Amino acid sequence: MEKLGSSSLFTSSYRPESNGIIERFHRTLKNSLDSILNLEGDSWKETLPFVTLGLRSTIPAIPGSTFSSMHYVLGSAPRLPLSLNKRASAPNNKKLFQSSNEIKYAQP
Repeated sequence: MEKLGSSSLFTSSYRPESNGIIERFHRTLKNSLDSILNLEGDSWKETLPFVTLGLRSTIPAIPGSTFSSMHYVLGSAPRLPLSLNKRASAPNNKKLFQSSNEIKYAQP
């Protein structure tokens, strides 16, 4: 771990305030879950995967941050449902109209 420039931090299991980073993350997670559950009223078990996906794929608001935590873990940008939708192209209306006319006149 020294080669990577990181170090281990040991904290007491009964003193959560000794690990402030995790406490802030838990506060953000709880607030996100609360806001979605108030809007939609689903079970937190069903909502948790979507909230964690959103938190992991969000670029932090720290100056100079350009990647999300998921980007660092995967090595590339995460493929989210909306980013997959950009690749789908809308059908050409002229071609669609022409195809429907061909089908209409091809019927026996």
